[in-house]
Amino acid sequence: MRRHVTNVALIVAVVGTGLAAGCSSLGGPVNTGPGSAQDERRRFAGEWVLVSYEVIDENGQARRLAAAGRIAIDAFANIQVDGSVEDPAEDGQSATILTGSGRLVIDVPNKRYLILDLEGNLNLGQGAFESAPAESVRYYELTGDELHVEIRNAAGQVTARLNYQRAG
Repeated sequence: MRRHVTNVALIVAVVGTGLAAGCSSLGGPVNTGPGSAQDERRRFAGEWVLVSYEVIDENGQARRLAAAGRIAIDAFANIQVDGSVEDPAEDGQSATILTGSGRLVIDVPNKRYLILDLEGNLNLGQGAFESAPAESVRYYELTGDELHVEIRNAAGQVTARLNYQRAG
């Protein structure tokens, strides 16, 4: 009996050591430094206030619209969006442009993101950038307290620009 327990303990120790060694060789430590997805999520985290919103027509002419909006993003990339634009055709009435909550999925190398599971938006798995409609993908530049966002059509032409400022 004692010999059986010793053999089992030896097997557990060898398998455990092998698993530990195998796990560390699978990918090593996760990159959380500058340029990593973790770092980019940290940079996005916080509250953002819409400063300007402009639409660009097929001739490349930009037209600024009166708009208001806020984005709140937590450390886990959960996002709350609230935005509206004044419609001059409706006597100054505001129309909701995008409101809801979801998950921010960031493609750091290509400087773009999707908002998944947002009401009225996409319900795709992570990594679905290539199958997402072009108007659902947002291209961004994040510098300090400013977030510049572009929406592009399937031909790659910019159709809208949004500029945000970090709140507080």
